Amino acid sequence: MQVRRYVGRTMTDAVAQVRADFGRDAVILQTRRVREPGLWGLLGRRRVEVLAALETAPRRRSAPAETTGAGEAGARPARGQGAAALWRDKLIALGLLPAEAEAVARAATLAAAGSSSQDEEGAQGWKGRLARQLAARMPTVEPWQVDCPPCYHVLIGPTGVGKTTTLAKLAANYALVLKKRVGLIAADTYRIGAVDQLREYAGLIGAPFQVVHDAPSMRSAVEQMADLDLVLIDTMGTSHRDGERLSHLQELLSAAPGAERHLVLSATTRLPDLQDAVARFSALGPATVIVTKVDETTCPVTVFNATRLAKRPLSFITTGQSVPEDIEAPQPMAIAEAIVAGLL
Repeated sequence: MQVRRYVGRTMTDAVAQVRADFGRDAVILQTRRVREPGLWGLLGRRRVEVLAALETAPRRRSAPAETTGAGEAGARPARGQGAAALWRDKLIALGLLPAEAEAVARAATLAAAGSSSQDEEGAQGWKGRLARQLAARMPTVEPWQVDCPPCYHVLIGPTGVGKTTTLAKLAANYALVLKKRVGLIAADTYRIGAVDQLREYAGLIGAPFQVVHDAPSMRSAVEQMADLDLVLIDTMGTSHRDGERLSHLQELLSAAPGAERHLVLSATTRLPDLQDAVARFSALGPATVIVTKVDETTCPVTVFNATRLAKRPLSFITTGQSVPEDIEAPQPMAIAEAIVAGLL
């Protein structure tokens, strides 16, 4: 038996290398996500490592089942519309948006029809096709570049999704790892604890820190930090149903017109609440979506739903409470494979 190790940017890349060397008789022994030495999870190059093997004598394929004269459709009933409906319903049961489940299952059916390999048959073949379709529908952006300072970024979103902790992770990574001059602004004056927490983080990384209460103080803070590389702005934990606070937040953000806005959502949010939150905060014009608490769910279907509902790409995901470690650039295929792993 030949055993080799492959490393790719995504699972698809790594498996393509396996297929190129070993063909479709290869056996995947192990997969894991790795980081290249000297780089960090947020801006460093994350890779997927695959350990694959090939038997010296390829396994004999089982003979195809006899047909009843119904042609290709009769020989392979798993490739028909009935199978598409089955997998669509399974995806919906996981929590996927119904329209997306329909589109993903239909695309996977077309992919199945165009494949002649027996390796693509059965549940595992379907899961692979579904994962590839999910990943293709999950746009991402590269982590923020701060080579044209000053760069301003604002985190917005519902109460309790972890905006302040996420901002602290970003600040620590950019300041301590990338050696950028970072400033922090707290616009969350409703929760004194959040302001104190952010002030403490600012002190730890040696970052200028200011608290703002209204548009004039926001404008002043932004102007005073104009000589920095990156300015991160934390906002109040606003309920998406609180119209008054949303209006106040809009007023505050109008005083920082050059700041890019990012909608922070939790992976543990129920679909109806996610839909409501996205609808309300979309009025603030977010450029990307950040999904937190991915480690707190066994099936990260909310990560997919968030991008589709907001019609915005993913910029970061967070995977724990540790600062600054538990934040990373999203890998669509890894997320998609975690979603389909929950399919029965």
